[in-house]
Amino acid sequence: MIIYFDNNGINDNSDFINDTKNNIKNNINSIKNINPIRIKNIVNDKMLEQYFQTKYDILQFDTDEGIFEIANDKIYKIPEKPKLEHYQFSNEISFMIQKENSTKKEIYYIPLQYTYIKKNIKKYKLHPSSLLTLVLVNDNEIYFETPELEITESVKEDLITFLSMLKLYK
Repeated sequence: MIIYFDNNGINDNSDFINDTKNNIKNNINSIKNINPIRIKNIVNDKMLEQYFQTKYDILQFDTDEGIFEIANDKIYKIPEKPKLEHYQFSNEISFMIQKENSTKKEIYYIPLQYTYIKKNIKKYKLHPSSLLTLVLVNDNEIYFETPELEITESVKEDLITFLSMLKLYK
């Protein structure tokens, strides 16, 4: 399951970048435009250092035929338009949850007409057996992943801890 911040769950008075609110609000229906929340000057590598799990790079290609990704020397086509469900986390914060994991299809080509983005992915867990993973993209975008199919108490506690560390939850 992937947990994104919901466009309705972002306050105008919060620490989030305002253009992210508009970006998510205007584009929530397209997988190409569902963006993790952008953070500015919140993430401190030293603060998250003790929770670091893994780091890798991917190249993501936006083409007329869809979204493609190169990771670990393999090319994948990313399926479009995942089903998202609304989840009210608190009075101030809500999430859009993608319950089904997108199954990437390995392919052997990338269409000729494309634009690409290099993404540096860092993953953090509060402890090795934690069910929730904080994903940091290019040191300024975050979203969460969990193998759970529902938001359990354990996942909720980890969410609160991460959001508190990032000063996104009081």
